[in-house]
This record gives sequence, structure tokens and C-alpha cells, in this order.
Amino acid sequence: MSAWQPYIDNNLVGAGFANAQIIGLDGSNWAASKGFSLKNGEEKALIGGFTNPANVVSTGVVLNGTKYYVLKSDPRSIYGAAASVVEKLADYLIDQGY
Repeated sequence: MSAWQPYIDNNLVGAGFANAQIIGLDGSNWAASKGFSLKNGEEKALIGGFTNPANVVSTGVVLNGTKYYVLKSDPRSIYGAAASVVEKLADYLIDQGY
């Protein structure tokens, strides 16, 4: 188990969200909920949304083969669902130096 897996299991899935994955800025998989995995190229498109937030809002994102609408996007966050829980986890990780 990676050091990141407890964040998925306890903070995201544990908060009632069925699927979650943490990826590095290079697209590498750090942790994922069981049965959830970004398909080839999905991680790069998601990461690209931070560079071009307007594009990801207009096109949405595809994760694990399912297209999701993007409600809001900026260089720090891409909002779909679970924004509150994910933002709290992001704040914690930023405070820890990640």
C-alpha cells in the first residue's frame, strides 16, 4: 500500500464518495479506490485542465471512461463533485508541503 492510500480510503471514500484517485503532476498513480483507474491519456487531459482551466470547463473531463461536467476550474482546482471534501484534503496537503 502506498503512503497515499489512506487519504483515499479514509478521507475520500470514507466520506461517502465511491471513487477516488490521487495522481502526481507527471500522471503517475499514487493511490486509487478499488476498481477505479484513469485510462490511458485521461490523467494528462486532467492535468492539462490546470494549465488551461477554461478548456476543461467547456469540454468536461473523462475519468475511468466516464465523462463528467466541470462546474468551475482554476489553476488550483477543478470542481465537479465532492469539492468540499477534496478542498479540505488539498489544504491539508499544501500545509504539509505538497
